Amino acid sequence: MQTKQTDRRISSMNKKIVIVALLLASGLAAFAKTPAYIDIELGGGAMMMPYETNDYGMFSGGSFDLGAKYSLLFHPRKGWGANFGVNFSTFQGTKVLKGHLESPSIDNRGRTYTLIADINNWTERQQQYSISIPINIFYQKQRPRHSGWFTSFGVKLYLPLYTGYKVTQGDLITKGWYEQWGGTMFEQLPQHGFGQFNTLLPSGENQANFLLTGQVMFGAILRLDKKNEMYVAIYAEHGFYDMYINKDAKPLFTTIESLDSYQYNGYYSSLATRTIPIMFGLKIGWRFKDVHDCNCIRQQ
Repeated sequence: MQTKQTDRRISSMNKKIVIVALLLASGLAAFAKTPAYIDIELGGGAMMMPYETNDYGMFSGGSFDLGAKYSLLFHPRKGWGANFGVNFSTFQGTKVLKGHLESPSIDNRGRTYTLIADINNWTERQQQYSISIPINIFYQKQRPRHSGWFTSFGVKLYLPLYTGYKVTQGDLITKGWYEQWGGTMFEQLPQHGFGQFNTLLPSGENQANFLLTGQVMFGAILRLDKKNEMYVAIYAEHGFYDMYINKDAKPLFTTIESLDSYQYNGYYSSLATRTIPIMFGLKIGWRFKDVHDCNCIRQQ
């Protein structure tokens, strides 16, 4: 069932992407004789969520982008322009959980109890794959037959394709405390899910938002020949809201009906607080000049 829902969500997103691309393409048809570039761009760097307020510290990892941009110059000499693109983007990183957790639970006979979990080096790796659409205003300073520099600012929309986690290592010790039985503590009963577990390495999916970020970039343009340029730039992005959805927070661990094991719900479905991302890094691009063949970008 979950797979079907995921497939429907991805299909709906793909339709939206196609509609947006068609609208942009039709809008640009009026600029057939406007100075324009096409850029192939590769970028990557650090990604973090520094606003989390719990005991586990901020999330940190890496980000990666690969895509293409279409750039229009408003005037061939003044340097102002706009661009948009389509990228394949990924986020990856890890959370290491340590500590003592207690959460109310219900066993398979409907009895309430407190699930106690002691966690040691529980390493949860996060991955997200997205289609991203950057839209920017840029300014470039460049003389004919020379290199130059540019800066840009704008927004970037991330359409998540898959967001998931996988636990790669760690130890878990679980106990059950029943208040109605005079505070009886059950432990070392693996047949009921109580004891030490170091082979339980679960994986699953998180629910992610459509993410909108603000972005700025500054870089150098390197002239290769009459038809090609490269650029190297530094960039920074900041999210406008939380990246992960956590409307109905769950305990980190919950029982399943058989009471002989536990369902792990994932850090970002249970303990996460603020998940506003910040990203920064380096981008390298290859620029094809004068794609409309109007010979109006610069003197050759």
